[in-house]
Amino acid sequence: NHENTGRPADPADPKVPFRSFYLDVEHGPRFAFGHGLSYTRFETGAPVLSRTDISLRELGEGGSVEVTVPVRNVGDVVGTEVVQVYVHDRAASIVQPVRRLRGFARVELAPGQSENVVLRL
Repeated sequence: NHENTGRPADPADPKVPFRSFYLDVEHGPRFAFGHGLSYTRFETGAPVLSRTDISLRELGEGGSVEVTVPVRNVGDVVGTEVVQVYVHDRAASIVQPVRRLRGFARVELAPGQSENVVLRL
């Protein structure tokens, strides 16, 4: 239940966004205990964008932005990691969710192995 209700941030403290929750949305857990646990550990590097802006015309013509994320298995066993990309529209004219999943990729890595995961938005 982390939906944006459309209330603006407090101008006295712009670093702290207004947080509120919808009353008609259940506040329970969304995943079972242990969901997402692994027997290994992963390091995820800083994402790199292929470009920082794109015009509406380019989007209409099928243009895209690629996000490259380096992932490394730093554990002792083979493991699978899911890299996820979330976006937020800061200049929307209507209320938008706080974050929206826009891409994901699953990668299996051996111990010590790294890979650059590329997601196209």
